[in-house]
Amino acid sequence: MPHAAFVIRDGCSNDEFDLAALRNRLRKMSNKELLMYGVNYRYQCSPETSPDRSPLEALKLAGAREEWNLRFPRLPLRDSF
Repeated sequence: MPHAAFVIRDGCSNDEFDLAALRNRLRKMSNKELLMYGVNYRYQCSPETSPDRSPLEALKLAGAREEWNLRFPRLPLRDSF
């Protein structure tokens, strides 16, 4: 799998985001840790909490959802965060 890194420009700062490292970190989390991580980023990405959310937060939420759905493709709670 090729190494994926993104440069996120959020305001004046440049943050390099390593998608492969995020996926690896999410894979190593327990189910409970992954669920809490996803719920946390769902809250951070909500319009009520952060109307001008950063693309970095959205990528982290998408990564957590992807890993959860890989682990539990048929679980009714799969869209809970």
